[in-house]
Amino acid sequence: MRFNSLPNLPRAFSLKRLTALLSLLLIVGLLTAAPASMQSRSTQTQSAIAVVLNNEPYVPGQVVVQLNPGYDMSTVASMYGLDPVPLGQLTLGVPPDPVVIEYLLRITDNSTVEAKVAALSADTVRVAFAEPNHNGGAPEAARPTWSVGDSFANIMAGRKAANTQWARTKIRVDEAQQVTRGAVAAGVLSPEPRPIVVAVLDTGIDLNHPAFAGRLVAPSDMYDFVGNDPDPSEEGSAEIGPYGHGTHVAGLIAMVAPDAKIMPLRVLGADGKGDFFRLAEAIKFALAHGANVINLSLST
Repeated sequence: MRFNSLPNLPRAFSLKRLTALLSLLLIVGLLTAAPASMQSRSTQTQSAIAVVLNNEPYVPGQVVVQLNPGYDMSTVASMYGLDPVPLGQLTLGVPPDPVVIEYLLRITDNSTVEAKVAALSADTVRVAFAEPNHNGGAPEAARPTWSVGDSFANIMAGRKAANTQWARTKIRVDEAQQVTRGAVAAGVLSPEPRPIVVAVLDTGIDLNHPAFAGRLVAPSDMYDFVGNDPDPSEEGSAEIGPYGHGTHVAGLIAMVAPDAKIMPLRVLGADGKGDFFRLAEAIKFALAHGANVINLSLST
């Protein structure tokens, strides 16, 4: 997928603060993803990696194509055994930059994805680029621990005591929040304090979780790109590995940057899988709806 650069952030927003926020999010994600007992990590991690490696690397029977200017998709589709009616299309570019369209197309002549991409790529006159629609997934979709806590939390009085976890102290969250809590301070370009918007492209989230009260963007700025509806709630059950992963990630953001706003965008299904075209659509949506940071806790 090809993307234009991110829009410039207001000058009042400190790059140092954004870097600090991103670093904290990355570190806390890595630290809290590790069980308290490091000895128990090996088998679970190997299982998760095996599942990722055994997945299909891309969606069968689909290719992503961008044409050179002046060429018609229906003509090219008929030449190369593709359905001329796209499964999806993505318009990229903002004037005065060139506006281009990427098409998600279905293979109709039983060719393999590899053969179709090779044939299209060889046509440099008509085709700007062609590639498979790659798959992606949650980094540990094989383990049913995101929703039940496993060994990630201390158990006190029957409750998961998130604020007593060692990772929070290790990365010195309380000190970091004296510098920034995830909002742009009032200034010339921002008369009022403005929350940084963090888009979470994942399995969705639990919209009713108390950790997210007052910390979510407006419903019009959320979307489910799996079910193609405006409700990005997690789907599935606690018995399936990836369930709860998006809520886990969004919860880390809420802990590290409590003044930020979270934009939940569901791009992974109940099985923890998603494809890159869907991911590209969600990234474009996030930019169009004001995201300053995009979190992709994905693997491929």
